[in-house]
Amino acid sequence: MFSSVNSFGLTGIACYPVTVEVDVSRAFPTFEIVGLPDAAVKESKDRVRSAMKNCGVDFPQSRVVVNLAPADTRKTGAIYDLPMLAGILASTGLLPPLPGDLAMVGELSLDGHLRPVAGVLSMVARARSLGLREVIVPRQNAAEGAVFPDIAVYAADTVEEVLRHLRGETDGAGGRGAGAGFCRCQGAAAGPAGGGSGSRRRTQPAAAPLPRLRQEHDRPAHPVDPSAPLL
Repeated sequence: MFSSVNSFGLTGIACYPVTVEVDVSRAFPTFEIVGLPDAAVKESKDRVRSAMKNCGVDFPQSRVVVNLAPADTRKTGAIYDLPMLAGILASTGLLPPLPGDLAMVGELSLDGHLRPVAGVLSMVARARSLGLREVIVPRQNAAEGAVFPDIAVYAADTVEEVLRHLRGETDGAGGRGAGAGFCRCQGAAAGPAGGGSGSRRRTQPAAAPLPRLRQEHDRPAHPVDPSAPLL
């Protein structure tokens, strides 16, 4: 079966959309990643396998092909771990079809925890500009995700929390079976880009006045003798 997940790539600070396409077919068991992946992306195969095993999910004994589109753009880093895992589970029927307005990023540890990734602020801004409605990020990137209040950004500590959310078993606020680390980021850090009337600006205390430097004209012209009679 085929599935796809929205994600992102970075070139410097510029962010571009990446579609993580996953196809699982009946053939000799292999796991291939194509689409100009660098070494860190290729190593995702081991992180995804171990994370699934330690979350109690069996890796499919099938041919798994992951394509990172566009295929002519270099993909770097471990940010595609989470979307690869979700795409594999959706392709094998262990997750419902993933919404087209959902994006996700995140590096996986071998025990199924999510590690932070760089560039989440740019990624959420890009998702917002593309009209996406939801982004899932690692918990440690929650502050970056909270910058834009008009897009739903969810932060998670573990793969299991993400899977419960994708199955509709959570309410997005940490309830109905969600783990303690899963929550919706609140847009309290800033308002819309450009600082409109809805933006919240930080207030800074006024600077203390600088001490007045003694000037040359402040000194008396002649020394004053305190014992001299007053005229």
